[in-house]
Amino acid sequence: MIVIHDTAQPGFSGSSVVTIGKFDGFHRGHQRILAEAKACCAAGEPLVVFTFTRSPQAMITGSRSGNLLTRAEAREAAAALGVDVLVEYPFTEETRHITAEEFLERILLKELHMHTIVAGPDCRFGYERRGNLTFLEEQRRGRYEVRRVEKEQWRGEAISSTRIRDALTVGMPEDAREMLGHPFSFHGTIVHGQALGRQMGFPTINLEVSPEKLVPRKGVYAVWVKIDGKTHIGVANVGVKPTISGVNAVGVESYIYHFREDVYGKEAEVSLAKFIRPERRFASLQELQQQVTADKEQVLQYWGEEA
Repeated sequence: MIVIHDTAQPGFSGSSVVTIGKFDGFHRGHQRILAEAKACCAAGEPLVVFTFTRSPQAMITGSRSGNLLTRAEAREAAAALGVDVLVEYPFTEETRHITAEEFLERILLKELHMHTIVAGPDCRFGYERRGNLTFLEEQRRGRYEVRRVEKEQWRGEAISSTRIRDALTVGMPEDAREMLGHPFSFHGTIVHGQALGRQMGFPTINLEVSPEKLVPRKGVYAVWVKIDGKTHIGVANVGVKPTISGVNAVGVESYIYHFREDVYGKEAEVSLAKFIRPERRFASLQELQQQVTADKEQVLQYWGEEA
């Protein structure tokens, strides 16, 4: 997959099939759009996903809701779903004021040589979000095709990144997994922690959480942990370890059952399966140790296994 980023001139030769959107999460709705777009590609013709390096809404409103995927994770997901060219367009004040007409003529047609655009009903682009499917159809004039893809539904409502974030915020990773089509996960390099888990008899692995990433409800989860291509079951705390003195960054600390390998410096993926309890501050490390023991037993029961 080719990634074109940090340039306002993402041009290349040859015609293309294009879809536009934030694509946060590459959830089942996005997957439906990409499958339709891929089917529109002629032999050797690229599928182009056009997105922004920053969320336009976040820049305009100043909100920071957190992304379901970091930029690196989004690139990996796009490649896995068959995207040929990923355009990460810089969203600046100048970009914000590009009209829908200019966006269509200069970027989609002149730069990307679009012959088909595939999008959902909420597709919006250009200044004040004036570009939409109706606009594209009115401006077509035989120059390109427009394919509309209806939203993917789950439990009677359209799947959206907002619904997925809401599910994670209240501690429902199972619902998020249903809408994403895969578990919500943290990826990163295993780093050294404070070794308290080891001191209490529960050696753990630690991942730092990227500032880009959505932080779900803080607390203890049943998790899958993937290292060196192998998946293990475990229990993890997502949060700031409030029992430990000082200011602690948000992290993911995981205990892996029946696992004692030295994996510092390796890459790991921790995927949320079920929320167990909220994060809380304990009066002492002894009280924390007792709770961690109870958490381990409860999660093993969830996995249907014995200690």
